[in-house]
Amino acid sequence: MKIHLGHIIKSKLRLIRFCLILVLIGLSSCVTYKDFSKAYQIPKPIDFSDTMVQNSFEVDNVYRITLKDNRELDFVVKEVGKSSLKGILKNSKINRKIELAELLEIPFENIGNSKKRVPDNLASLAAIAIPVGVIYLYVAYSINSMFFTFDLF
Repeated sequence: MKIHLGHIIKSKLRLIRFCLILVLIGLSSCVTYKDFSKAYQIPKPIDFSDTMVQNSFEVDNVYRITLKDNRELDFVVKEVGKSSLKGILKNSKINRKIELAELLEIPFENIGNSKKRVPDNLASLAAIAIPVGVIYLYVAYSINSMFFTFDLF
């Protein structure tokens, strides 16, 4: 059986491309939500009507806001007002009729809890290390088997 080096290289490049796509998807989804009091060193219970707490919200960051009626929203803050947060609803476990690009306003007195979205470094490391390790093992094994093949029959 004749082995074409071009075919081997193409198959390895396809595998590398596939693993890179997996890494990029993994990096974009490796996040966790850190409690607002821990993220900004604010003692509990948090009073969201306090101006110091209100000024802790950062524009263009994502927060998982739990309202006092226990509804949970993923909210991108676009503006911090005197009495409310204005922003875009990123993802919602409630009413799906709300347009995701519609600018919404959440009064501070309706906020029960908030968590800031932060990257998860351990998951990001795993998302990179696992595909790279698989590629390394595949390439190393394939090269060794290409040069050290035994015909038993």
